[in-house]
This record gives sequence, C-alpha cells and structure tokens, in this order.
Amino acid sequence: ADSVDLDDDLREMIAETKARLANTKGKKAKRRARVARK
Repeated sequence: ADSVDLDDDLREMIAETKARLANTKGKKAKRRARVARK
C-alpha cells in the first residue's frame, strides 16, 4: 500500500512540474494544464 501511495505522490509531482513547464511556454498551455488537473 505504501508503494502505491508513493506512486500517486510521484505522479502528482510530475503533473505539477509539467504544468509549470507549460506555464513558461504560453498561456494556452497554462489553460490546458488547469483543465487536465480538474
């Protein structure tokens, strides 16, 4: 169970990092990241 929880945290971190990278690319990417998060 611990490994599964860790995997979820890791996925969340990666998703956040991708969203930040998208922010630097442009506003369109920023909107996309927000929609994907919800």
